Amino acid sequence: MGPERFRIAAVLGTRQGSGYLLTPRLVLTAGHVVQNRYLAKVATLGGVGEVECRVVWSRQDRECDAALLLAKRDLIPAELAEQLEPVRWGVPSGLAPMESCQAIGFPQIQRDGEDGL
Repeated sequence: MGPERFRIAAVLGTRQGSGYLLTPRLVLTAGHVVQNRYLAKVATLGGVGEVECRVVWSRQDRECDAALLLAKRDLIPAELAEQLEPVRWGVPSGLAPMESCQAIGFPQIQRDGEDGL
């Protein structure tokens, strides 16, 4: 089981980055993406367009680079929100490559000629 496509988000804060929906309105992203920001915009694959989000928690130091964003409205349609399962968490035990591990997101370089994601 891998990342669910409709949970993957583009986060437009201090810079462009990626996020992952924990709930229809709660997004986990990197702290450096929203550094010194109170608000950010988020769009998801198959979502409802860009939605303004409030940064409700952020930490960026040597041990943690994470932030939680709360959207003003659901980021995905109701029929997708009903399908959400709890997110599975894990902790890497070393630095060696992990089988079946992948990273998916929206770095700034993933833009087309018209500046679209």
